[in-house]
Amino acid sequence: MQLRRILFYNLLGFALIASWWLPTALAWTRLDDDVFYFFNQFIGPAYPYWTEFLAALNTRTFDLAMFAVLMVMMFFAMHRDPRGSWQKWLAIGLVMSAVAALLGELLHQNLLAARPSPTLWHQDVNFLSEHTALAAKDEASNSFPSDHGLMAMVFASFMLRFADRLIASLAVALSVLVTLPRIMGGAHWVSDVYLGSLAIALVVLPWVLCNASISTLIRRLATFFDGACRRLGPVRSWPRRLYDQRGMLKRISAYNLAGVLLLLSWAVPHGILWTDLDDHLFWLFNAWISPENPHWADLLAVLNSRAFDAISFGILGLLFTLAMRRDTREDRVRHWTAIGVTMLITAGIVALITNEAISYGHPSPTRFFEHAARLTDIVSIPTKDSDANSFPGDHGLMLMVFAGFMLRFADRCIAGWSLAFVVLLSAPRILVGAHWFSDVYIGALSIALLLLPWVLCTPMAEGLTRAIRQALPRLPLRH
Repeated sequence: MQLRRILFYNLLGFALIASWWLPTALAWTRLDDDVFYFFNQFIGPAYPYWTEFLAALNTRTFDLAMFAVLMVMMFFAMHRDPRGSWQKWLAIGLVMSAVAALLGELLHQNLLAARPSPTLWHQDVNFLSEHTALAAKDEASNSFPSDHGLMAMVFASFMLRFADRLIASLAVALSVLVTLPRIMGGAHWVSDVYLGSLAIALVVLPWVLCNASISTLIRRLATFFDGACRRLGPVRSWPRRLYDQRGMLKRISAYNLAGVLLLLSWAVPHGILWTDLDDHLFWLFNAWISPENPHWADLLAVLNSRAFDAISFGILGLLFTLAMRRDTREDRVRHWTAIGVTMLITAGIVALITNEAISYGHPSPTRFFEHAARLTDIVSIPTKDSDANSFPGDHGLMLMVFAGFMLRFADRCIAGWSLAFVVLLSAPRILVGAHWFSDVYIGALSIALLLLPWVLCTPMAEGLTRAIRQALPRLPLRH
């Protein structure tokens, strides 16, 4: 047992508790109030994007999404462990779950203080639930300490103990990001998380994680799981050689971080910059839609018609065919047919997730502004110039799915053209006012950056393509 380390962590925990109970706690009180009022002023109709985004971060759906992220992080921790095995990490997961359950039970039975959340403590404040249709948590009758924060700290502590530095660092960062929405929404004070939960973690968890018995317990559980699997039959080893694990995780983290930052740049109160850009671009192009520019109006009508959508699909099909013909492998027809099926499956899943998980939406510019020029009032060609819910740009998102697969499987020339056509084929919807600029380059692009890397930067796309290729009959076409 590492007694000195345990006592050091315990001392830090008791120092935190003392800083709250002693008269100097007035500093914590001022910090709690200042942080609450700072974020509370941005909740309301003046900041609709931020309010909806914050509400989404305080829903049960987001909690489940974060739980899935933790499971994925444990998966990568297992793959990056040179001495690890699935039996060992299954044992770690079970022990961690047991510790979290015991701490949660202890918290709810003995430690929860009758301290209302900021939204219940202060009067005349903004509630998330009053400005959104989402079932967001914005209050708690007993908010000290934060059980949400304590569970995140249990996960981060176990990763610090058993995972490598990269995974441990990501776990610590995630524990901060997961707890921030409760503070920004007013469901917890700052001290509920970074004093109450952190103090409990520093007092209790070192006695578990700095104890040699925990390693013995995990080793015995891993041995038990290994023996049980051997009795059931041979188990195939994980296909580690299919991809570079370190590079894969870095790429996924980079793309996901870019997607999150893009969303934050649009959702935070300073996202008014994107709103100004949306307005300026819309009015710039809308001024050209008039009977005085009949040729331009007819061109826009054609570019936003169903017939041109079919032409766009044909352009993507032509790029796909060129990518196949530039492939030098012998069974390229079967290979690219399998890629196409995988791409269609991915596009369907992305569309399903987007339609089911995203409840936020807004009308297109032509419906938002009363005096906007409408293309359908000028031309006789059946065309699309408005949408009741234009966020995110589904047209642009499907183009980005295609471009992502070309970047993964095609050569540089085809990949470059696919990126160019993302811009060219999504532009007509923006030019005519059927989508805001941010619908495509914030909404669709952020979704693509968050979802597609988990398919294209992992063995998932390659494995599904291989399985479909093997299931296809051997086609005689080779040229």
